[in-house]
Amino acid sequence: MVRKAWHLLLVIALLAAVALAAPGCDYSGDETAAAAGENVVDLPPMEPPEKGNPKLDSHLNALISAYERGEAEAYAAARDIKLPDGDRVRVRIVCVTGQVQAAVEVAGTLGTVENTSRRRPSIQAVVPIANLTALAEAESILRIRLPSESVPGTTDE
Repeated sequence: MVRKAWHLLLVIALLAAVALAAPGCDYSGDETAAAAGENVVDLPPMEPPEKGNPKLDSHLNALISAYERGEAEAYAAARDIKLPDGDRVRVRIVCVTGQVQAAVEVAGTLGTVENTSRRRPSIQAVVPIANLTALAEAESILRIRLPSESVPGTTDE
């Protein structure tokens, strides 16, 4: 019992020493700094970085940004992304179930459809980089990504 009392007294003494060593310290916020005459800067809320279209994978969003800066070929070369015809990119388009034909029509209007998959609702197409965002806005399309290696003109059955 005596040992517990000593521990309690030691804790109280430490708390008192901290309180006496730092009089006037208020950790409650900006009011203390303003009252002390310090400059308080009211910063605007931080905006998150532009990440691009959520239907496009990050490499395609970055490719679009590089294209807008005139650096698409350098970006693609550094990441081993093939650009047929210089400003076009091969993509895999994941479609809304039951809307493959609508997605084929949109992709055919904005680019060249190479193949479709019967097992999965998807299309492979070559699309101008400038048309990727417009393609992603189609309601029949869920996601657009870079394809795994594939042979053009084949059908997945």
